[in-house]
Amino acid sequence: MASSSSPPEAAKQFQGLGIALVAAHKAGVPVVLVDSSQASLDKGLKFADKLLEKDISKQKITREQAEAVKGRLATTTTMDSLSDVDFVIEAIPVSLGE
Repeated sequence: MASSSSPPEAAKQFQGLGIALVAAHKAGVPVVLVDSSQASLDKGLKFADKLLEKDISKQKITREQAEAVKGRLATTTTMDSLSDVDFVIEAIPVSLGE
C-alpha cells in the first residue's frame, strides 16, 4: 500500500466532529455542530454513528454510553443557535494547494 502524507478524506471532512465527540463523551457536555449545509450535518452525524458503533464493537464504550453521546449532539445551520453557549471551537477544513 502506498503511503500518503495527506490525511484520509474522512479526517479532512470531519475534523471538528472528533472534537465534538470527545467533548460529548469525555467531558459530558452538550455540543452544537454548525454547518451551512444540512446535508453536511447529516453526513457528519452518520459518520459519528459509525465511529460510535466501532467503539461499541471494540468494547471501548457501551451502547448506552453511545446513545448518551448522541443525545448530547445537536445540529444547526444558523449561528443564532449559539447565542447561549459557553464557548465555541471552530474547525475549518484547510486546503494547502491540493
